[in-house]
Amino acid sequence: MRTDVKWGLILGVAVAVWTLALHLLGFYTTRIGAGLIADNVAIVLPIAAVTLALLERRRRTGSLTIGQAVLTGLVVGAVSAPISVGFLWIYHHFVNPQWVDYLVEHALISGTAKGQTPAEIQPAILNLRRGATDVAQITAGFVGSIVVCTLLGLIAGLILRRKPATAS
Repeated sequence: MRTDVKWGLILGVAVAVWTLALHLLGFYTTRIGAGLIADNVAIVLPIAAVTLALLERRRRTGSLTIGQAVLTGLVVGAVSAPISVGFLWIYHHFVNPQWVDYLVEHALISGTAKGQTPAEIQPAILNLRRGATDVAQITAGFVGSIVVCTLLGLIAGLILRRKPATAS
């Protein structure tokens, strides 16, 4: 199996496992504030997957160019996207269909605690609901996964690149 495909599959499954673990810990139901922080920490998943894919590729071939690194990141993202987006669709529709209501409640409580009026909180709530549609979630999932992994491939490739050995 190709290295980039393997790490894309691993990343897609890791996103599903991460989401279920956070759900079981209540981060997407009763501890939304912690869940929002954990969502930011989740960037370690694609960083690890792309970096490990690049290290494996470099180890196997003995070299790594920027182009190879970018392509590897792109493939990791493209392979992981249908898995993670598909899982998240199932999660949002069957495991935790009230997830956006929990986010809205959290926004109301947080805004009120900051002294915001309901009129000041309303735009944030409208943005949450707009971003929670299937089209928005699927589009953001695919585009986000591919763009993030491709950029990570570029950044990690700049660090990990190694020129091919020249023949003497």
